[in-house]
Amino acid sequence: MVMPHEWPNGGRAAEDIVTEPLSTRIDLEEFTPRLVYLVSNALVWQESHEMRRRFGLGTNDWRVISALGWRPGLSATEVTRFLGVNKAVVSKSVAVLVDRALVALLQGPRGSRPMYLTRAGAEMHDQMVPVSHRGHELITTGLEPEQVTRLNELLREMLGQLRGQSVEGDGAVPVGDLDQPPVRLDPRRRSTDAPREP
Repeated sequence: MVMPHEWPNGGRAAEDIVTEPLSTRIDLEEFTPRLVYLVSNALVWQESHEMRRRFGLGTNDWRVISALGWRPGLSATEVTRFLGVNKAVVSKSVAVLVDRALVALLQGPRGSRPMYLTRAGAEMHDQMVPVSHRGHELITTGLEPEQVTRLNELLREMLGQLRGQSVEGDGAVPVGDLDQPPVRLDPRRRSTDAPREP
């Protein structure tokens, strides 16, 4: 039996245990990063659940499809920067999408591997768009169009402030890059083998 004055793994005295909230604590109800994270997390969970149920694909797969729908010809590295996600996440999704013949890899200039949606990929994109739009509707319900415009402006300003900042040991903050140019299609150099980093 553990007595009230004992600590299970080392017999520490009761005075070593902090039982009261700290005076320096963050007000989590007013802490914007937490609120943004919670909203994002809830949206991703709902979107991912619905996309898995309907299409057998997850949110990360959708993000790659969406990026290629917006910017055909991006390489896996460019998609990583474009989306602001981990390179391994994109590589895994690309492998799934190539295996399902939704994305085609080509041989590009200087060893690059531009990616394009196949016709099946484009059809999948159009089927998935309404699920993604549902998240937008959940966020903007009850807001006037001008408020939605201002909200998006504020979010873009926040991204602009974060873009280019460094985290010690990690380099640039991955916040997504909308300015990545696509690699142009050369249909004579098609490749359908497993994806690799360009």
